[in-house]
Parts: sequence; C-alpha cells; structure tokens
Amino acid sequence: MVLTNGCTLLLLEIPLPDEASIRTQFGCVEDRIESFTTLFMPTPNREGRKQLLQTLKKALGEKEEKRENSIEKKTPIDVPHHETKLEIMLQKLNPSIHEDCYDPETQTLNLSMKGLSAFPRSFFQSFVEHFPVKHLILSHNNIRKFPNLKKMTGLRTLDLSHNYITKIDQQIDVKCPNLEILLLQDNELTSLPKSLEMLLCLEEINLSFNHLQRFPDFHTLFNLKTLDITYNPKDLWRKIEDRAEGRYR
Repeated sequence: MVLTNGCTLLLLEIPLPDEASIRTQFGCVEDRIESFTTLFMPTPNREGRKQLLQTLKKALGEKEEKRENSIEKKTPIDVPHHETKLEIMLQKLNPSIHEDCYDPETQTLNLSMKGLSAFPRSFFQSFVEHFPVKHLILSHNNIRKFPNLKKMTGLRTLDLSHNYITKIDQQIDVKCPNLEILLLQDNELTSLPKSLEMLLCLEEINLSFNHLQRFPDFHTLFNLKTLDITYNPKDLWRKIEDRAEGRYR
C-alpha cells in the first residue's frame, strides 16, 4: 500500500492481542502503536508516521467492535422464569418428565405412566406454591406410599389408580378438603380411614380391584353420586349388607 506521501506501507496480517494484553505489555494502545511504528518504520517522515498511526488505531478499533458484537450475539436468549422453574421441578422426579405435563389453563398435572415410585416429601407443597393444581393424575405408576399432599387444598381430582398403594393418608380430609373425585382402583388397599367420611365435596369414588376388608360409613357424603367397590373380597359385600340391615357395625 502506497501512502500519499510516497511512503510504502506493508500491511502484515499480525494477530492483534486484546486491549488488556496490550496495556500489560506497553502500558496503553498508543504505546503499542508507537512501538510498532518504530519497529517497522525506523525513519518515516512525519506525515507518513501520522498516517500509519491513524491506520493502526482504526484497525484496533474495528477489532474491538467485532469482539463486542460477538459477545452480544452469544448472550443466551432469556427463558421465561416460570417455564424454567417448572422444568427443573419436574425433572427432580424423573429426567424424562417435561413441562408439557402441566396444563396451566386447566391446572392439571398429569404424571401418569412415568415410572414413579416415590416423591420428595415436600415436592407437591413446593410445586403448588408456584403452579396451582386442581387435577392431579398419578395413575399407572409404581407408587406404594400415598403421597404427601400438604397444602393442596385446591385439589378437585386425585387419580392414583393402577398403583400399589396399601394405605390412604389419615389426614386426607385436612389436606384435600375440596376433593370431588377420588380414583383408587387397582391398588392394594385393605382398609379405608374414617377421614374419608369428612370429604364432604366428594362426588365420585372408585375403590374397585382392591382387597378391602372394612368399609367406612359414607352416609355423610351428601354429594356422592358414584361409588364403585366392585372386585373386592366377598366378605366386604356381606358386611355392607349386614350393616344395611343393622347387624354389623
């Protein structure tokens, strides 16, 4: 490249260090340029030296601008906070569970057929603090212990069918006072807590395909429309018939 004053400038492709490195080596960008011109142009005239200085400053400025633009492009896209939180909470149960298991419109949490066997003690309590749940579906898993549903007072539907549950939480009436549908068919239940009698909003209970030996008195459940206790031991039916006739308590 020939400058206007007739001085020939060789533009070499020399990797330029970042500004921090330049300041460490030469104190500042200007010192770096001064050293560069002294090294490659030992006796330039004044005008040539000035033009070279401007050219190098421009090159350094363009490089810094490109570096800043590159950093901006690499900035990750912000993900809505509630979606990130939901994903993290669900994957604590199982890495294969994703946020599409929760429907915010119907407030339904569907975790059926996820291979679940247990839940962290405070999982549901923590979950409902961020995401309201009216319908909880946990069917077709490997659950053996009734989950802790503390603070799920807004729950309307609880589906625990097709699991291996042997006992129902004694405080279900306190934890889920507004429950309307309770599905527990195909489990390992042998008895039911009296607290079921206090679920006054219950409209449907399915207890079929269990091993029930005793049965609570549901005369307090005025809203109950459907009760299924089929496919339980025959003794249960005899006791129910005896109770109806006043022979059994």
